Amino acid sequence: MIRFLIGVGLGASLMYWYLTGEIPFRDEVEGMFSASVSSYSGSEHAAEARQLVGGG
Repeated sequence: MIRFLIGVGLGASLMYWYLTGEIPFRDEVEGMFSASVSSYSGSEHAAEARQLVGGG
């Protein structure tokens, strides 16, 4: 019974947030993802891979 009530509460809140677009902590989460994506650079990994393979 408790799992049913938790599921109904969670489902209702997710549906409300989806329909209204008022997602809590949305700016913080998007900021965290954009910071991690923009800080990633594959050039260092490519240079290390070339050195390991012997390409220079």
